[in-house]
Amino acid sequence: MERKLDVGSTLNEVFDTYRDQAGVLLPVAFWLFLVVAIVNGLTADNFSLFWVGLIVSLAVGTLYQGMVVNLVSDIQDGRRDASVGDLMRSALPSSHP
Repeated sequence: MERKLDVGSTLNEVFDTYRDQAGVLLPVAFWLFLVVAIVNGLTADNFSLFWVGLIVSLAVGTLYQGMVVNLVSDIQDGRRDASVGDLMRSALPSSHP
C-alpha cells in the first residue's frame, strides 16, 4: 500500500520531532556553533584566515546535520536508544572499509 505524501502532516511530524528532542538538539547546537562563533571571531580581522573559519563552519554544520539525521533514524522505532556521544560519533567519518 502506497502512502500519500501530505505536506502539512510531514511538517507537523518534523516540528514534533524537533520539539520532543529539543533537550538533545539545542545544547549540542549551542556548543558546536559556539565553537564556530569563536573561530570566526578570532579570524575576522585576517582575510587569509577566512578559509579556516569557513572550513570550521562547514565541518560543524555537516556534523550537526549528520547527528540530526542519525537522531531521527534512531527514534523511528518509537524510542531514542543512542546517547549524544553515540549520535556525534555516528556522524563522524569512519575509517572502516
